[in-house]
Amino acid sequence: MYKKLLRYSVLPLTMFVAVLCLDACKKEKAPANPYDSVDYSNHSPAETSLDPNSIQGIHKNILSVKCANPGCHDGHFEPDFRTIQSSYATMVWAKLKKNDSLGTFKYRVIPGNYTASWFHERLVTTNQTLGRMPLYANPLSSSELQNIETWISNGARDMFGNSPAFPNNEPLVNGYIALNSTYTVRFDTTRESNVYYNSFLVQNGQTVNIVVGVTDDSTATGNLIHNKLKLSLDKNDFTTAPLGTYNGTAITASGVTYWMFTFSTSALPQNQIIFMRYYTNDGSHSNDTQFPTDNLQYEYKTYWSFKVTP
Repeated sequence: MYKKLLRYSVLPLTMFVAVLCLDACKKEKAPANPYDSVDYSNHSPAETSLDPNSIQGIHKNILSVKCANPGCHDGHFEPDFRTIQSSYATMVWAKLKKNDSLGTFKYRVIPGNYTASWFHERLVTTNQTLGRMPLYANPLSSSELQNIETWISNGARDMFGNSPAFPNNEPLVNGYIALNSTYTVRFDTTRESNVYYNSFLVQNGQTVNIVVGVTDDSTATGNLIHNKLKLSLDKNDFTTAPLGTYNGTAITASGVTYWMFTFSTSALPQNQIIFMRYYTNDGSHSNDTQFPTDNLQYEYKTYWSFKVTP
C-alpha cells in the first residue's frame, strides 16, 4: 500500500521536472544575430573619377605624385603641393620668389593666360639655368600639360568651381633705413644700448633721410599715394600733437623704387623717444595703410623711433 502511494506521488514530480527542462530549453535558444545580414565579401567600390582639367584632378594626377615629394614641394618652400588647398593658394595670383633674367613673369598662375604663368613656364622651359620641372624626373606628358593649360585657360577655378578674384591687399611695408644728407652714413645702425629694436641715435642739427621700402600687389611703388611720415612723442597718437608731418619723394636705386622723407633734428626735442609712423595708400582702399600700427608690440614702435643727442 505504501509503495503504491509513493508511485503516484512521484509521478507528478517527474512531470514537473520535465516541464521545467522543456521551459529552460526554450529560454536558452540563441537570439537572432543582428549582423547576419551584413555582407562581408570584399567588393571595392568604384573610385570616383575627377575631371583631369580641374585643380582636384591636376593635384591628384600630377602635383601630389610628381611634385610633392620629400625635399621638393612638400611644404618646405612655395609652391606647396601637399594638398589641393595649399597648391591653389600658392599658385593662383601668387607672386614669385624666382624669375627669369628679364623679369618676364609676375605671378605663378594668371587665370586665363597660361603662357604668362610662371608655373607653366617652369614645366616647359628649355633654360638650363632655371631648370625644367619636375627636376631630375621625366617631363610631363603632352596630355598632362594640356590638362594644366586647360585649367588655367578656363580661369584657374578653385575646387568649388569659383573664379579667383585678383588680389588687392594693402601695401606691404618692408622696412626703412636712415641716412645723412649725403647718403654716406646710416644712422639707423646705431641703437640705444646697442639693442637692435631700440631707438636709433642721431645728433642735433643733422639732416635725416628716412628711406622706406614698400611694395603693393596691384600698384607700382612709385604710384602709391598719400605718402607721409609723421613724428610724435606719443607712440600711438600721430594726430592731435605730431612733431611734424613730412611728404615723401619717390626715389629709385638699382631698379627699385622707395619713398624718402627728409627732416632736420634741429627743432626736435633732445633725449626723448621720437616715434615715426609711415602712411601710404594704393588708391584702392578708403583708409591709408599705416606702419607701425597701434596694435603692434612696443618693440616695433621703438624700432621705428629715434633720439636726438646733444
